Amino acid sequence: MIDYAKIEISPDAAAYLFKCNELSFERYRNEDTAEQTHSMPRVAKYEGMEFYYFPSGRMTLHGSWHKYYCGGSNHSDFSLAQFQCALIKFCQTLKVSPDELKILQLEFGVNIAPPLAPQQVIDALVGNGKGNGFSEMRTNKGRSIGVNMYLTNYGLKIYDKSAQYRLPNPVLRIEKKYINWCKYRSEFGIYTMANLIFTDAWAALCIDLMKTVGQLVIKEPSLDIEQMTLKEKYFIAQAADAKWWKAIPPKKRLAAKKKCDRLLDKYGWYSLHSELLNCMTTKMHYLLNDDNKSGMFSIESAHSA
Repeated sequence: MIDYAKIEISPDAAAYLFKCNELSFERYRNEDTAEQTHSMPRVAKYEGMEFYYFPSGRMTLHGSWHKYYCGGSNHSDFSLAQFQCALIKFCQTLKVSPDELKILQLEFGVNIAPPLAPQQVIDALVGNGKGNGFSEMRTNKGRSIGVNMYLTNYGLKIYDKSAQYRLPNPVLRIEKKYINWCKYRSEFGIYTMANLIFTDAWAALCIDLMKTVGQLVIKEPSLDIEQMTLKEKYFIAQAADAKWWKAIPPKKRLAAKKKCDRLLDKYGWYSLHSELLNCMTTKMHYLLNDDNKSGMFSIESAHSA
């Protein structure tokens, strides 16, 4: 499901939106000094979304489409059909076309009912198998709710959504943030928000998220360590350290992952990693095949008339 996006608005649409009655642009104010400056962008807020209009005439849009659709929260599922409805409402209200909204950054994720308690899943995560480990992820109130990993072009967040929103049932959010979308847009064929209304676009994002999670190293909780030889115990202890994976060459990493699988087959009774991927597959199928699908939509850009 689509969550946060950073968008660059086309010059014609930006000029129109700056004068649009639906938006009220105010000069940027330094929150610490209350100082206003002409060199900073003007800012307009609209239903949780923020527009930034720079002196050069450039305009960017920041915000969560999930929160926009749900009125401020993003703990529920957010299907393709619901995203289509959100984009239709946004574009028709502000009289812009989705192909005028160029994607700069994008978050795509999924909520699952995890096979274990969310914190147990989080505690089992080691890293991406290349030496990159996870860091603690905190809410704006300072509570730790999960972990994240930020690389050059993307970040991965895995956290307890039920703890964040105090939900009655366990919900684990797995989310990939494409920090530098220009590295991915040609691969996925997704350049603007207009491209995101198609099932194929979401399917490509689903596959990529599954691939990223599939490459992770996980401390499998079903492993019976006591039954292992001393050499096997030592290996498993090493494999539970993200830095160890960075110290070995790529070819040995592949061999080490295969050895982890063999030990799981020998000393474990189920695979948490496989269960996570199965849960993701089931939920993604639902998100792409929601029966309430609104269908394809077409919207004319009214501001150019």
